Order: sequence, then structure tokens, then C-alpha cells
Amino acid sequence: MRTAVADGSADERIVTADYLVGGDPLVSSVDDAADMTIPTTVDLLGRVVSCEDVWGTVTVPAHEPQTGRVLSTTTTPPVGGGIVQEYDYDADGKVRSVKVNGTLFADPTYATGQLLSSVVYANGSSLASIARDPDTGATTGMQWAFAGASASTVTDAVVRSLSGALMLGSRRDGWGCVHGVGHGGSMRRGLGGSDGIQPRRGRAMSFAVFGIGVAARMLLSPNSSGAISDFVIPS
Repeated sequence: MRTAVADGSADERIVTADYLVGGDPLVSSVDDAADMTIPTTVDLLGRVVSCEDVWGTVTVPAHEPQTGRVLSTTTTPPVGGGIVQEYDYDADGKVRSVKVNGTLFADPTYATGQLLSSVVYANGSSLASIARDPDTGATTGMQWAFAGASASTVTDAVVRSLSGALMLGSRRDGWGCVHGVGHGGSMRRGLGGSDGIQPRRGRAMSFAVFGIGVAARMLLSPNSSGAISDFVIPS
């Protein structure tokens, strides 16, 4: 049992976990004082075979007998039609496709090193590219593309420590706006609630994306408490 006090309220909220529902060790549930219950059923291998949310929507995964991979999930709401997601794998266990109700939803592509390189989605958008550190293989950047959008790409880039922890990052959209991410992977919010978004006013020199000692050279946004990834030179 876990007790928590809601923000801005003196009322406590008691959350109770039951790991032996009805005496069945394969069925567990989480319940709170508002009678919101989430029951989950597992098999003898500990794999989830059924889960129901507080609105009565039931999700049932189907597993491959030999490998335990999830072949499909069937989600059935209390009202309306259900959704079936199907996953197809290659011999190495990589996902080759994802279908929703029989329609191809995601079509991934892999590089020669067997790592994911791109994904094309049914609506024309895509994960266009993934950048990785050549020595560690850690992801250092991703670019998203959106079909028919006026600003058709969004690029994420990060700087990692030697242990792989996220130190700095940036997100640049097609309009040239930069969203900064602070140390430790947490977003540094401005005093006015901004995310340190800076419109492009000319040429940009990236100080907080790549390089040595980027933290020491990081330039703070004038309307932020510490979040910007580009130093902008006015035109």
C-alpha cells in the first residue's frame, strides 16, 4: 500500500496493490480510493496476457511460443471497435513491419550493422535518419520528416558523457527555432515558463551540440534560466 497527498490538497490518496486477486497468483491489481482498478493477468512465464485500464479497455497480447516475442496486441474498448497491432520479425528478431488492423503502419529499415536507420509511417511522416557515436554506438541525433508540412523536418541532437549519460541537447525545427535541453537530460525552463526557444536571426554557430567543453561555452538565452544550444550571430 502506498499513500500520497495530491498537489495543492490536504486529501490523501491511498493506492493499494493486490498480488493475489481472488487467490490467483497470476492476477494482480492496483486500486485507489476512487475505486479505479487496473487488473493484470500474466502466464506462468511472467508474460502479460491481459490488462484492463480504468475505463474498461482491455489489451491482450499474443506471444510467439518459442521466443516469447509479442506477435500482436488486441485492444478492445467497452464501446466501439477494437484495434489489432501486428508485429513481423526477421530471423534476428528485428521488427520488419507494424500493421494496425491489417494496414501497414510502420516500415523500418536497418543499416548493415543491424541497427535501425529509418522508419516510414503510414501518414507519410518518417524517422528519416539516426546518428550514432562511431565508437560506442550510442544515439547522438535523430531527424524527423513530415510530408506536406511547411517546416518539414525536426532534428534532435545530444551530447553524452563518457558513461553515456545525456549532458546537453537541442531540437531544431524547420523554422530555425532551437529548443535547448539542460544538464542531466532535464529541461531547463525560463523564468517566464519558456523552453529557451530562440528564432533564427542569422547565421548560427552550435556551441552546445558537439565539441569539447561545451558546457563551459554554453550561451544562456536572455529569456531563459539556462536553456539554449546555439549562439546566434545577427545578419
